[in-house]
Amino acid sequence: MKTIAKIAGVLLVLFVALFLVLNIAWLTQPKRTLNVFILDKTVTHPSCPEHSSLTWLLNHLRLVGPDGKAYRTSTDYWGFMPMGHQQFDFRSIRIHEIDAYSAAFDMAYYADCYGVHAFEWYKDMGAKNIGSTAKVYGGLNQNDFLLLKRMHEVGKLIIGEYNMLNAPTNALIRNKAEELFNLRYSGWSGRYYPTLDTASAYGPPSWMLNLYESQHPEPWPMHGCGIVLLHNDSHLELLQLNAELLEAIPTIEVAAEEQQTYGLPATTPYTGWFELMYPGPEAVCPASFALQLTEQGAQRMQRLGLPCRFPAVVQAAPGSPTFYFCADFAENPNVPFCAKLRGGLLINGLLIGNEHEANFFQHFYAPLMQHLIEQHSHVATPQ
Repeated sequence: MKTIAKIAGVLLVLFVALFLVLNIAWLTQPKRTLNVFILDKTVTHPSCPEHSSLTWLLNHLRLVGPDGKAYRTSTDYWGFMPMGHQQFDFRSIRIHEIDAYSAAFDMAYYADCYGVHAFEWYKDMGAKNIGSTAKVYGGLNQNDFLLLKRMHEVGKLIIGEYNMLNAPTNALIRNKAEELFNLRYSGWSGRYYPTLDTASAYGPPSWMLNLYESQHPEPWPMHGCGIVLLHNDSHLELLQLNAELLEAIPTIEVAAEEQQTYGLPATTPYTGWFELMYPGPEAVCPASFALQLTEQGAQRMQRLGLPCRFPAVVQAAPGSPTFYFCADFAENPNVPFCAKLRGGLLINGLLIGNEHEANFFQHFYAPLMQHLIEQHSHVATPQ
């Protein structure tokens, strides 16, 4: 027993020493200033999962705010701010502040605009079947759009993301945002589920089963895996492996030239929520989603008027610093302390344990964001 205890003690000391060395190596990188306007209206937990991987990455790259301090996930954003059970606050931009903020901020990232329903902010993020309650706050509003528009006009990097254009954003603001980002929302969103069993923690919520069976004559399948497609008018479709799908998990595909430009792999499996968007004239699509469909699946998509390949990233025009991510890119599980380690992306992925999520964060989202920040924003060394 003493020998085992000694070995365990030595391993613990080596483990701590390794992390200290990696932290010191990270600290040798110079700090750089980047003033980022982060908007997240869907915060139901202090961990802020909808934008936590963005602040993780900013910290890992040693990008700091104008005050010289690292970005804090729980406070350094705008939108809905939970402050305990049944207590919350809003941090919103006002119309007279737009010009000043568009000049002060180097970059805007709208991580999630969907919003929060009553009493959701203190529920566990893993809770399912919360039900429909009155919305407390949410949707892209006029002032949010005007800040984007002004930053676009002065050539700042702006990034929009999944759930910006769907309800509760009203049609007028949505149309303006579509014009700004040079795309059109089909109204359809989708997500892969590794199991269709609604009783499983990894399966769809039970309201999807109820909605599907109210619209289709056949019962919801409680086995297998597949992709749920949901329209904003509540129309729900299901693509199942071996019936409509040759491969269950959607992939993000990048052409050879864009692989070199952005430092991205040719294909990346993606398991989160995505939107089906149509690019506008002169828009550039550095990355696209692809569904591997059977003949039956291709016919289903054709009947719905949907393509099997659609944008994952839309650049408003060649060389433009205006981008839209057609999926929930910023929601990635992460281990906060790994952000302050050299090689933290790799270690973070090993600790997460989910192969697909870790792979997407490390090999797609992180290099994409680093490229956009380096190429399209003004990063300065603090004085």
